[in-house]
Amino acid sequence: MTVVTIPVDGALPLALRRLGDAAHGLVDPVPLWGGGVCRWSDSVYVRLRAALVGRTARSRAAMAGSRLPCRVDVLALVVDIDTAVAGWEPEGKGGTVERLHTLTARGFRPQDCELLDGYCHTIERWVIAAAELLGDRQVAVTLRGLRCPSCGAGVVYRGAEDIRGWALRVTEAGCECQACRAFWPPAEFHWLARLLGCVALP
Repeated sequence: MTVVTIPVDGALPLALRRLGDAAHGLVDPVPLWGGGVCRWSDSVYVRLRAALVGRTARSRAAMAGSRLPCRVDVLALVVDIDTAVAGWEPEGKGGTVERLHTLTARGFRPQDCELLDGYCHTIERWVIAAAELLGDRQVAVTLRGLRCPSCGAGVVYRGAEDIRGWALRVTEAGCECQACRAFWPPAEFHWLARLLGCVALP
């Protein structure tokens, strides 16, 4: 006998709004207000692609060095974004920006809320990672001694020298586990605090 799991209906309007906000935060121009005047800055995604190319060498000696032609960390994130979005919208036309706009305009059902949550978590993670690479992100606060509710990791090790660090990092943009990449946006901070046994999170 085959057991079929039926997806539970979710709050579709809220899930669609969250998806739209996440996509907007990644690929739409950003309004900057100053002195009562609004200026528009390039989107996070456009700035990320512009950051692919490193600084131009000013001398022949510098050009002769072993400098990489682009920023590998930025390239890895751009490839991750482009590949994932192309998988979400394989029939979509244009590049990543157009495909994400097509995704947000697609008709979804209440039982698709879990799928939408997955899209949102991923896009929100990209925005935070991009902001960090572009120098926009505030310094993260590590949650010392607390284990990730998703994977149970308390510490992570990075680099060839196995540098030890705490798994959970939180900023105003959200809390992320450095081990499994689970992400909780600010709207879920109170719920996350209960999972962690804390009174409140920053």
